[in-house]
Amino acid sequence: MKKILLFAFSIFALAVAFNACEEAEDPFYTGVTIYVDKLHMYPLDANYEGNIEVSSTDVSTLKVFKASTEVGTATVSGGKGAFSVPKSNLSELVKIGDKVTLNFQVDGSDGLASRNRSVSLNDPVAVTALKNILPIDTTIKVEFKIKDDCTAPTTVVVTQAVNSEDPVTVTPQGSLTDGWVDVVISPDMNKDTLTFAITSSNANGSVVSKHTLIIAEQREWDFEEYDSFVTEFEPWTLVDNDELPTWTFSALSYPGTGSAGSWTIFDFEATDPAEVAGWEAHSGTKYAMCANSIPDGAQGNDDWMISKPFAISAGFSVSLFAKSLTDAYGLERLVVKVLEPDTKAETVLTPDPYQEVPTDWTNYTFDLSDFDGKTVQIMIGCVSYDAFALFVDDFEILDGEGKSQYSNNFQSSNSVTLDLKKFR
Repeated sequence: MKKILLFAFSIFALAVAFNACEEAEDPFYTGVTIYVDKLHMYPLDANYEGNIEVSSTDVSTLKVFKASTEVGTATVSGGKGAFSVPKSNLSELVKIGDKVTLNFQVDGSDGLASRNRSVSLNDPVAVTALKNILPIDTTIKVEFKIKDDCTAPTTVVVTQAVNSEDPVTVTPQGSLTDGWVDVVISPDMNKDTLTFAITSSNANGSVVSKHTLIIAEQREWDFEEYDSFVTEFEPWTLVDNDELPTWTFSALSYPGTGSAGSWTIFDFEATDPAEVAGWEAHSGTKYAMCANSIPDGAQGNDDWMISKPFAISAGFSVSLFAKSLTDAYGLERLVVKVLEPDTKAETVLTPDPYQEVPTDWTNYTFDLSDFDGKTVQIMIGCVSYDAFALFVDDFEILDGEGKSQYSNNFQSSNSVTLDLKKFR
């Protein structure tokens, strides 16, 4: 009997709690549903306006309240109407993202019904433009478009700032609601940051929309931007000279394992099973991995990843991190070369005939001063023979001050033990 009473009391308590929550959200409900089609306004609007629908055709008037103050009304006919709330009644909406709660009430045949709705102040300007671009001779557009449901601006002012310099006004093309500015890019703008401010205004207010464009030659790869386990990842060129199938691994599997090929974007978190100890990246979760080929006589791995061209200046160097998964079958063999595309000349940077790579992530840095004034590509080769797997991560071309165009803040992983059995 006590259990029955306790159960009944619990049901009653839940019902009271539910009704309390319902009342907190919607103070009145008598079977009339209220739908509000627009839950935002813009700084350029004079009023917060939208359409409403109610489920009862008996309703003739809708009122809008902010707390206990009536701030707007609508005439309803056939269950439909349009409301308007003056901007002056919505003082909480000052900056983009601000919100205010309004209560929409109707008086139906069975009494009052209402709905609370949160209304936000939104940015009406959509800016479409590149965020990053190489320092080449070209012209790009920074385009802006005002949302169709926003009151049109009467003026649009666009400014452009280069790095920390003062902004200058630039003349947009097109219309006030759908326009653009042309931006001329050149090689001498490398490392510049351009900041655009688009100020749209009318008698009701104004809104400033900003866009940042970084002009830079990409000289760093941590391989995080690529899809997991792809075997093509531009702008790198991959070459599989040995054309041999590769060993599979007992510790894990992944798409394409055992196939002939060159380098793969390996994702530590996406294998089956995931996150197997010993397979961690130097930074992030991805890196370039070359699985060892099943030898054919004296032929082992002859696999290369070749970078895009880089313009080299005095003091430049190339840096990368590499690791052998294990030394149980011998350490991996790494070769790094400089390729001069114009003459096809190749210069080996690693020791002759190859660099044996330890089982901990190890940094290799090579001076490129001999190539000052030239445009070169970097070739990274796995020339291992019946070993296991070679990892490469965090490739960078460093300038004369030892700085990369970009930097990463990841920490390298610790070395741990794993199952090293191979399938044959």
